[in-house]
Amino acid sequence: MVNLMMELIYIIMALVGVLSSFIGSIIGAGGGFLNVPVLIFLDYAGYSSGISLIAIIFTAVFSSIFNIRKDLVDFKIALIFIPFQMIGSAIGAYIFDVVKSININIFKFFFSILLIFVGLRIYFKRNMGENEIKTAKIETIDRELIILGILGGLAAGIASGLLGIGGGIVVVPYLTLVIGIPIHIAIATSLFIMIFSSSFGAFNHILNGNLPIFSIYFGIALGIGAIFGSSIGSRVAYRIKDTKIKKIYGLITVLIAIPLIWIRILLPSDPIQVFFNNLEEIFSSIIS
Repeated sequence: MVNLMMELIYIIMALVGVLSSFIGSIIGAGGGFLNVPVLIFLDYAGYSSGISLIAIIFTAVFSSIFNIRKDLVDFKIALIFIPFQMIGSAIGAYIFDVVKSININIFKFFFSILLIFVGLRIYFKRNMGENEIKTAKIETIDRELIILGILGGLAAGIASGLLGIGGGIVVVPYLTLVIGIPIHIAIATSLFIMIFSSSFGAFNHILNGNLPIFSIYFGIALGIGAIFGSSIGSRVAYRIKDTKIKKIYGLITVLIAIPLIWIRILLPSDPIQVFFNNLEEIFSSIIS
């Protein structure tokens, strides 16, 4: 019976991986915005960040293959972000370990509030130009841009290590709103950066003892689904207008965050766990 339930969870992980990577590759957020809430719902909150980072590696790699072919990745910006996002990732993984030992609800609440804030900010942001050139990139790197890149990399890295979201939820708005890069370039560059930041973040979770062997298997199951979802999503994103992607980004983050706060923080019971308990009883009665 235990094996049957584990197989069911693996199937759920793979399906979630398809959906989260499909959406994530469209908005440049990797998929952690969906992976983490699902893992929390399944009562794996203590391992959710590291598991999600493993899946995001798959999403980032297979999305970037397509984006590089289409010349959408700004490598100059990426090279500034990557080392400092790795440093931030290590800091975030350490903070996650501390927060987990104090009260996991702090982690869940912070994650949800961050999603709502970013979602509303992007959704209601005034259009910065419908005539943006999709492949426009930064021509020169000056001191101001380097400083902005360092700060953005650290912030995204901490978010990645702490929340298991790949950092895209920080990188994409930061590149678009602060540095002024077109949304398609921001999405593609963010996903490319995630290859390195998510790998480094997952490694730090392993070192900190946050990823036992079963959780690594969950991450791989998510990643297998992510191979398919990200390959399709990156192609869809290439065909969507900038303004529509911004609206999609805002809606998705808010719609994910509100149920997370309501179900897992405000309600005294755990409806998802009740569902799986009832499902197990049904399977037991059928078998017997």
